[in-house]
Amino acid sequence: MLGLILIFNSIASLISALGILSDSCLNVPIRFHETYFVNKLLFVFVVLTSILNLAPAKTLGKIEIRRLLFHHYVYGFMFILLYFTSAMLLSIMQLWVWEGQIYIILLLYWGAALVIDDIYDISPRIAVLLDAVTRRVRRLGSLILIVHAISSLASVYVAIRVLVWHLENTFLLGINSFLNFACIFLMANLFITAFYGLKIVKSRVWLVAI
Repeated sequence: MLGLILIFNSIASLISALGILSDSCLNVPIRFHETYFVNKLLFVFVVLTSILNLAPAKTLGKIEIRRLLFHHYVYGFMFILLYFTSAMLLSIMQLWVWEGQIYIILLLYWGAALVIDDIYDISPRIAVLLDAVTRRVRRLGSLILIVHAISSLASVYVAIRVLVWHLENTFLLGINSFLNFACIFLMANLFITAFYGLKIVKSRVWLVAI
């Protein structure tokens, strides 16, 4: 179950960071305003760390969870479909607001997490392709380890910057943004992603079979 949660965390951080980088009102769960564009570019490291965290989290997620009627990926695709259906309906009804978006997008995160956790059962071809990628990754283990270390350290910096930004621009001004679920969700995911990445690097996971 821990592995599934970490997959969820990686996906949430990945989509949030991509949303911030692209200024997408559809994907990012909370607006993050920065004066300088270079600060926004730092979220590239969060994207990279999130992606690199997925494989170790997937391995950790190999815990037998009882299947009810269908494979987990079926429910995952259902959650994803429900997310896009809800987003479309809310957009049509002009009810697409930040306060409601964060809760709806959780469907997308959990759906993607279930699909990734059960991805080997979707198709034998996917399993063969992933095994081939794994063999290639093993040859580049040392390089990936270095990249993961750099991106994780940069992600720690980004997480701290976001926390400080909120302290300076909301909390110290008497606006208690820490009661806002979207704010807590974004910062918690950034810190978990960054420190889990450092844990993976410390364990030298990329130098052994994933």
